[in-house]
Amino acid sequence: MLSAQPRPVKNGHYKNGVVVCASAYGARIGADILRQGGNAYDAAIATQLALAVVYPQAGNIGGGGFMVARTADGKLQALDFRERAPFLATKICI
Repeated sequence: MLSAQPRPVKNGHYKNGVVVCASAYGARIGADILRQGGNAYDAAIATQLALAVVYPQAGNIGGGGFMVARTADGKLQALDFRERAPFLATKICI
């Protein structure tokens, strides 16, 4: 259990990446994923799940969002995970 609010690092030098978000706890969790060998996608997902707990106003597990990323080879990728029902869903009135 984390007991004290982590302090942000200013003007730091980073070898393999950095995680920034609205919560120091969320950033710490994402950075821990990078330290353990995870990639940027792993860190982003872990950070979002942490934010769902410590900063629920930012969205939540059932919420949606967008992600734009550039891979190591320069390829751009975009992910749209807005709240949306499955394509074949139908409205049922009870």
